[in-house]
Amino acid sequence: MSDYTIKAQFSAQCPREEVRRWLDTPTGIAGWWSDKVEGAAAAVGDEFNVSFPSTPVVFELVVEEQSRNKVEWHVPESPSW
Repeated sequence: MSDYTIKAQFSAQCPREEVRRWLDTPTGIAGWWSDKVEGAAAAVGDEFNVSFPSTPVVFELVVEEQSRNKVEWHVPESPSW
């Protein structure tokens, strides 16, 4: 299986701190991406799991970078599909 990268850049009309809460807390991530997020997502090395009601696959993500302007997550093992 080959590696691939998904990059997204967003503009939001709200304070930077609010955007960060959407990206570095399980509650924030669950508010826009999935209804079930477990773990921690606030610091480099944190691990969290995201699952979706329509699929049995649980996605494990690791925080690779947290900076003022960038949040980077890595999926250590892609689903078999």
